[in-house]
Amino acid sequence: MSTAHDSPDSTGTGYLERHRRATATGALVLLVLLGVLLGAAVGMGLVRLVHLLLDTVPGMA
Repeated sequence: MSTAHDSPDSTGTGYLERHRRATATGALVLLVLLGVLLGAAVGMGLVRLVHLLLDTVPGMA
């Protein structure tokens, strides 16, 4: 079993592996944040739509 410490940085392999993992982790974090923001925006839109619909129906609000 090899770890990042097995390959010296002079060959570049350890650095590239760490950089690849960091890039993948950063991309995953950004995707999660975008998903949360998109979900919040859609949720707010649905709440506004329901409020508008309730206001147009007499006797419901």
